[in-house]
Amino acid sequence: MSHRYLLIACGIALTSACATRSSTPPPRTGAAAAAELERFREYVEAVHPEPYRFTSQAELASLVAREAATLRAIDDPTNLEVGRAFQRVVASVHDSHMAVAQPAFQVDATEAFSVLPIAVELIGDRIFVDASLDALPVGTTVSAIDGVAADALVAELSALVVYEGTNGAARRRALGAAFVPTFHIAYGMKESYVLDLVLPDGSAESRTVAGIGRDAYADLKAHRHSASMHGRAANGDPLPTLVDVDASTSVLRLPTFGVADTSAFEARMNELLPRLATRAQLILDLRGNEGGYRTYGIALLNHLVDAPYVQWLRTSVRVRRIPAAYRPNVAALFGTSLTRLNEFPSATTDALHSVEGDPLAATMVPTSPRIPARLVVLVDGSTNSAANELALALHRARPDATFIGEEIGGECERHVGELPVSYTTPIFRVAIAMSLIRIDHVEVEGCAFGRGWVPDVGVEYDAAHFVSGEDPYVEAASIELSRASASHDPSDL
Repeated sequence: MSHRYLLIACGIALTSACATRSSTPPPRTGAAAAAELERFREYVEAVHPEPYRFTSQAELASLVAREAATLRAIDDPTNLEVGRAFQRVVASVHDSHMAVAQPAFQVDATEAFSVLPIAVELIGDRIFVDASLDALPVGTTVSAIDGVAADALVAELSALVVYEGTNGAARRRALGAAFVPTFHIAYGMKESYVLDLVLPDGSAESRTVAGIGRDAYADLKAHRHSASMHGRAANGDPLPTLVDVDASTSVLRLPTFGVADTSAFEARMNELLPRLATRAQLILDLRGNEGGYRTYGIALLNHLVDAPYVQWLRTSVRVRRIPAAYRPNVAALFGTSLTRLNEFPSATTDALHSVEGDPLAATMVPTSPRIPARLVVLVDGSTNSAANELALALHRARPDATFIGEEIGGECERHVGELPVSYTTPIFRVAIAMSLIRIDHVEVEGCAFGRGWVPDVGVEYDAAHFVSGEDPYVEAASIELSRASASHDPSDL
């Protein structure tokens, strides 16, 4: 199982799964917080398969030293001040499967929870209001929040948001999705906020708005104007949906592989398969799919291929056992077991401990009914983990499929995304999720270090698309299918 989707949720609400509170906690001083941050760095260096893939040991040490010095200068740091330091360190690793469960965001937090009453979409250098309690007109942009200009906001928050590698599309998508919580990690929470806005007619106004609670913010996010652009169903349905474009073409939306109810997911796919088998043209929409259970993608791919395939070349770990010094702070997540580390053979050198091959290869075989449709696949900077693995394997197995969109959010070559564990600091109870197993993906031509797979046809989602609600991805897919239909005999299907 790939855990990208689940770790995103974990980053907001990792609570009792991580550890229990001590009845007599030690003093919560800045010096204690700094020591916990330094110890966390040592833990990452000890167990992460590639802690220096996108940073260096010296750079990481320097960042931790700066953040620790800041904490030591505070006598009684808040949860947000401590959480900010951990967030900045985790973000510097550029591993999208890491997540910080900010103590200030937990249901048992001592601080009052009061966040911005907006959701945003980042387009170019502009911050568009994507949803708001005040029902601001579509096309409204944010020029400043509490006096901090939009460009400064984006620069500050970009250093805190977690995304994969050096992928600009992944950074933009991650920041757009997590803009509000990341804003509060950077700037704290208040009862009210000042929004400087530019309305669609060009007029400017300043509004003081009250902060909102957890439930109101969750409801607000579900009503984003741009929801369909990210592969999200209007009703928020996380299960696969099939939308007919015309008599021969359908769009299969797969918004997530993180559905915990496997029976419900499988039942929906079984319901859709007979219709899929009759389609001449299929648009497979993986936008916004951050991963989850990779078996979901395998089950679909088996109906699209004519020969066996694999998704992984090998798996590797740095340690075959959590070092004793960190064991009290570490717990496996989502029903996994740390005994999996023992399954890796001992390396004869200082290299990682590796196992060749894909453990699920026996399940990756053609299955009836075959879906004969001409394929177009929509991807974006949020497509990651198990969805990325599906896309890469599909590209290998079906080179006739056309990929449309922007650079995929998951790294093309590999990622660290199996055996997720939590590391919880003993005093401030900061919980950090991190996976221990590195996965080398099936090889595809054109992979670049630290980047995602680049589609055959690029799409630029601009302000005009956002305002009008038009979907340039589907438009590009329709053009590609029309071109392909004109150049192929129907009997080829």
